[in-house]
Amino acid sequence: MKRKYCLIRTQGDLIPGSFVYVVWVGSSLRESAYLALVEEFCKDVGWYFKRWSTVVDSALELRSKMSRSDGNRTATPYQMISIGICKCYQTIIDDSFAALEANHVMLPQEKFMRFRNDPTFLQLYHARQCNTMCPPSKRKYLRLGNQPGFYNAVGGIILALSIFALDAIVTRIFGII
Repeated sequence: MKRKYCLIRTQGDLIPGSFVYVVWVGSSLRESAYLALVEEFCKDVGWYFKRWSTVVDSALELRSKMSRSDGNRTATPYQMISIGICKCYQTIIDDSFAALEANHVMLPQEKFMRFRNDPTFLQLYHARQCNTMCPPSKRKYLRLGNQPGFYNAVGGIILALSIFALDAIVTRIFGII
């Protein structure tokens, strides 16, 4: 059974460029040895490395509370990367965290939770969901001009009034002669 650990390399508040590493550790001897080495290294360097619990959730919440400027309580300002303990150890040895962060691709769920209040993201998201290229159908009863009734009769009423006025004019002119 694998256990979940939290690794944070930065000190202070987590900002929208920070990364939180979810490190998975199995129960084999090799992974236990890697775990001990990573724990000692994190103590020496001053990185936050703890087994995931409610205390870690509270610490993440406290460190990221002040940087939420859009008011979105469910989206976190940091990104999470899930790695195994062997990969974590190798990344520490190679000092290749920059390459790991540069090649990180956010999950679709993480993108949606983070940017769901951003209008440009929503336009791209909903345009991608469209399955046809045809324009929207014309709705029949949305405008008053498209509804049957008085607005369609205006032309007929004006025509009838003009015929009555023309008839009155013609009868007066030709009625006198």
